[in-house]
Amino acid sequence: MPCAEKYDSHKPGSDGWTAAMIDTLSLPPTVQAAGLIGTVLLEAIVLHVGYGVVTKALGPNVKQALGGE
Repeated sequence: MPCAEKYDSHKPGSDGWTAAMIDTLSLPPTVQAAGLIGTVLLEAIVLHVGYGVVTKALGPNVKQALGGE
């Protein structure tokens, strides 16, 4: 089976992603909490900007379709 030779789930690093992973469990709890807060804040910013772009792009068309100006 040629596919099994390329990917062996029992070999560390065989999936290509293991080298990029960071062991966050070894960090102090304060650093873990700060990382989680930073991740949530970044996600909120991205969603806020994304929704703003979508609203600006589609807002006039939706208003017109609903019978507004």
